[in-house]
Amino acid sequence: ISLGLVGSEMCIRDSSNTVLDYLEAHGGQMEITDKSNPDIIRARLGMSKKSFKKALGNLYKKKKVLLDKDKVTLV
Repeated sequence: ISLGLVGSEMCIRDSSNTVLDYLEAHGGQMEITDKSNPDIIRARLGMSKKSFKKALGNLYKKKKVLLDKDKVTLV
């Protein structure tokens, strides 16, 4: 395994935890989606849109969130 892969995996895990924490703090739902403005994502979650989309994909694959057109819901 290359160091880059380990680093990117840790980054995705950290971003995923940030998204989970945000969802838990906001009643299990958020109106921030993969279509949201990058400035909103950075202001509310402190990460880039690219990191946010990777985190959402990771959480979706693990069946921890449901993705709708206008919201993300904690499972």
